[in-house]
This record gives sequence, C-alpha cells and structure tokens, in this order.
Amino acid sequence: MSFVITLIALGILLLLVEILLLPGVNVAGIIGLLFMAAGVYVGYQQGPVQGHVALLFASVASVVMAVYALRPKTWRRVALQERIDSQAGPNMGSHVRVGDEGITLSRLAPMGKALIGEQTVEVSTVGELIDPQQPIVVVKVEEGRIVVKPKKIISDD
Repeated sequence: MSFVITLIALGILLLLVEILLLPGVNVAGIIGLLFMAAGVYVGYQQGPVQGHVALLFASVASVVMAVYALRPKTWRRVALQERIDSQAGPNMGSHVRVGDEGITLSRLAPMGKALIGEQTVEVSTVGELIDPQQPIVVVKVEEGRIVVKPKKIISDD
C-alpha cells in the first residue's frame, strides 16, 4: 500500500509543480495525472478495499491541492511584486533629444529602462542587446519611442 501512496503523492507533487512553477500544459502535469491514475490502478489490483482507499486518498489530496493552489496568498508568493513607476505616452521623451547621453537601468532586449539626464524613460535599441549600467546615446526620438545605441568609448591606448 505504501507504493500506491507514493505514486499518488508523486502525482500530486508533479501537479503542484505544473500549477505553480510550470504553468500551461506541460509534461509535469501529464505525468502527475498518470502517476495518480497508476496509484489508483495498482490499489485496485491489490483488492477492492485498497483500491477504494487509494481512490479516496487521491480524491482528498487533489481537493486539498486545488484549495491550496487557488488561494490568493499562494499566488502572491509567486507573482511579480515590482512596481513600474515610469510612464509611456506622447510626452514621454519631451526632454530627450537626439544626441543626449545616458545609462541603461535594465537590460535592453530590445526594450528597457534608461536614465537620460534626470529622467527615467523607456527606450529601445535597433538590433543589438545592451546590458544594464552601459552608456548609451539617443539616435532617434519619435512620438512615444526613444531609440538608443551603445556609446562607443574611445580609449587612449
């Protein structure tokens, strides 16, 4: 009977991994359901009482897992908590001009945040990715879009 409980517990664990860590229809969820079904099947092969116990255990464990997974507190633990305080709109780059220099605050892949002058703005690159804390220069300012490129640092070598 411990083998049956182990199969069902592994199935529940894989379903939790599917729900909380790997959302979507993934292999973990399918394998978890197969483990649970195999546990109930093996339980019924050992006898009707063992099968009923395995089915009851799988059912109760599934309900407990669903209640745990659907609690708002559970989702607050896995949700992104960072607030974005920058704004996008027609006046987004009103103080930014072509040729202005700044530094990236996040990775530009191809969009991200940069500090240009005293203003934090959302910028984009054309073609290449730029890592955080890299110097940049503004090459184009369009309505609602600021395009930058890496600033080439000339060394005296």
